[in-house]
Amino acid sequence: MYNNIIILGIVLSIFFSELTGISPGGVIVPAYFAIYLDNPKKILVTILVSIFIYFIVKLISNFAIIYGKRKFALCMLLGFVLRYILKSLNIFFISEYDIYFFNDTIIGSIIPGILANDIDKNGLIYPLSSLVILSIFIKSIVEIFI
Repeated sequence: MYNNIIILGIVLSIFFSELTGISPGGVIVPAYFAIYLDNPKKILVTILVSIFIYFIVKLISNFAIIYGKRKFALCMLLGFVLRYILKSLNIFFISEYDIYFFNDTIIGSIIPGILANDIDKNGLIYPLSSLVILSIFIKSIVEIFI
């Protein structure tokens, strides 16, 4: 099931990017967001971590020469590091119904890095809005046909 969603997401992301010229946060990110669309906390925390990675990379680029593959690698590495830090600190928050651990609310380790790299390339509005549109579209296709 998940493999079908990922393949469909990759194909639709490429078509969307070719038709509109707007990257939806990377090729694989909309598919993972479509998988977790029923859990908005994961999506929100992943977006916030991606924005945090973006600002860290901007801060580091004031002191070092970072561009291209180096910037992408730094975004990916920061995604792993932030997930590890959140996992080792066991940061949690309490809802009225349950206790949620912060490390369980991030989608993957590389997804925030890919999204942060795309935010760095295209700004904040275009990738996030196209990501939401395409994720909802992928989820609706999956619910209807698969």
